[in-house]
Amino acid sequence: MKTNYRALLQVFSLIASVTIAHASDGFLDPPYHPGVPAEHAVNDVSPDPQSFVSTPDAGLPVKSDTLSVINQMTPVRDQGDRGTCSIFSSTAILEAMLNIDYNLGTDLDLSEEWLEYVLMRPGKSEGSETSANFPALRRYGSANEQEMPYIGETWTNASADLPAQRCGTLHGPDRKACLISHFDPNLLKASDADLDDQQSPLYEPAFAQARTSAFALRDQYLQNIQGPYKLNSLKAVKTLLAQGIPLVLDLNFYDGAWNYKDITGWGIPRSLKAWNQGIVGYPEKGSIDREHYDKAPDGHSVVVVGYDDNVEVQTHQPMTDGTTRALTYQGVFYFKNSWGTDTWGSEAQIDGTATPGYGTITQAYAVEFGEFFQLQLQQ
Repeated sequence: MKTNYRALLQVFSLIASVTIAHASDGFLDPPYHPGVPAEHAVNDVSPDPQSFVSTPDAGLPVKSDTLSVINQMTPVRDQGDRGTCSIFSSTAILEAMLNIDYNLGTDLDLSEEWLEYVLMRPGKSEGSETSANFPALRRYGSANEQEMPYIGETWTNASADLPAQRCGTLHGPDRKACLISHFDPNLLKASDADLDDQQSPLYEPAFAQARTSAFALRDQYLQNIQGPYKLNSLKAVKTLLAQGIPLVLDLNFYDGAWNYKDITGWGIPRSLKAWNQGIVGYPEKGSIDREHYDKAPDGHSVVVVGYDDNVEVQTHQPMTDGTTRALTYQGVFYFKNSWGTDTWGSEAQIDGTATPGYGTITQAYAVEFGEFFQLQLQQ
């Protein structure tokens, strides 16, 4: 019998939410190393990024209706102390598209822990990327948060109570995978009988329920997910945003442009005002920010919800030659982050409306150092 997923949502909405760890300064993925599509390099980015001006495309508005897209989004989540930003952006875009395409509502809360689990069963690392996440959603679906609550802590060993309970009897690659994904990697393919049998080493009835729900969502809504997911032109990106379709952006993370916590040790003044407002600049060529990226590269992933070709972002960037340059970049994207709403982006505003947890990033940064992805649920 086909599972009624809407009925499951109504049941689980009655269960209390689980509080997760708060990410005071955000945690990152390994670098993605995106390549700049030829269309960007030729048509959309000026030869001198410091003077980047986003040129409006014929037939497209100079700005999208960002707030209408935000009104379709589920609440901003917090990834805690784990490098799971792409897990959060992929889950957030799935929630958004389920609401946009199927009207499942903005109170939908899917499990980031589930997606992290199915991707990390090989035990490689915490971080993922969108090109792997979307196929995993199509194959495994997504459970509800209440069934498999997200734990915002990185497990380094099995000495604590919950890690010991879930991973303490495992060895080798299975133990490593369990510490990363928080569950025994063998559970996914275990039978319901084993998962429900208290005498079984795979006893985990809550996991069985989560898997049932995840597969129900998959079978009902996700069968048409297919590539290509990546968008190869700025015009394609803006066209979709102008139509009210949010996108995922994977990008290389430049600490100075984000006013991240460690930049003061590099000789870069940190603007807490920009941090609190969620404003992200651009790592200028010749800046200390760009030089340091090669020493400690990271990646980040967010959900883009709109753009404005007229908004300007002003920066003051220390350069490797000892000077400081005042630079202005015209054209921005607006995005939903996964660092909660209390610190980064706590004072964010878009079109005069408070949008805590959302941010503003220069189009120059996003286009040169990022890749955009679309999640299509319907064909």
